[in-house]
Amino acid sequence: EITPLVEDANYLAVAAKVGASSAHAHYYINFRRLFALIMESNPAGELGQETFDKVMAGLGLKQLSGMGSSINFGPRGVTERVYLSLPAERAGILKLFATLKPGLTHPRQLSDNTVAYLGKRVDLLAAYDIILDVVGGLVRELSPDEADEMDDYLQKAESGVWGFKLRDDLLASLGEEFGLSMGLRMGSMIPDALLTMEIRDRAKVTSLVERLRSTLPSDEVTVSRVPVGDY
Repeated sequence: EITPLVEDANYLAVAAKVGASSAHAHYYINFRRLFALIMESNPAGELGQETFDKVMAGLGLKQLSGMGSSINFGPRGVTERVYLSLPAERAGILKLFATLKPGLTHPRQLSDNTVAYLGKRVDLLAAYDIILDVVGGLVRELSPDEADEMDDYLQKAESGVWGFKLRDDLLASLGEEFGLSMGLRMGSMIPDALLTMEIRDRAKVTSLVERLRSTLPSDEVTVSRVPVGDY
């Protein structure tokens, strides 16, 4: 049975948020129906309903209901408003939305061949804790035999056995702003990728890089200084 959109409460709420009635174009995605169709198109049970439900619940994606956008064409450009319907109490990876922060600076670390740029400001330690919690929960739920191996690996990462602690030394030394730029060179269809990040403790990060360079095989890892943009 198909419910008309004008009777779908979630659609009406999303459409109102993006101002769909006054837009030049508008789209809407019904996530609940989309996830149901994924299982309906899996008659042989390759995914398995129980496993699929556990993964969706662990990631928090079962909380998603709908997403919509309105697009308006102006004399000098196009503007778009996007709205993702989220519950007040979020679970799984949806908790990552709470780690995002406003206040991005304009990027200066761009190469001349940059064609695309994505910038984010995020509470890195909070995001790390959320990802560990989600991944750990899924592993324990779906592959209990591998949970001990994962816990042992994480314990080593935080014990300092590598010469530093992943969370308290490396991640705590980084700032909140990150950027990813993609560039194309003449005659090449393989893009260059440049990841930039804000540094909170430059001395500690420099020390960690030098420590890694001295312990890792020189023929496998290369650490070098490359000038980019204003740096």
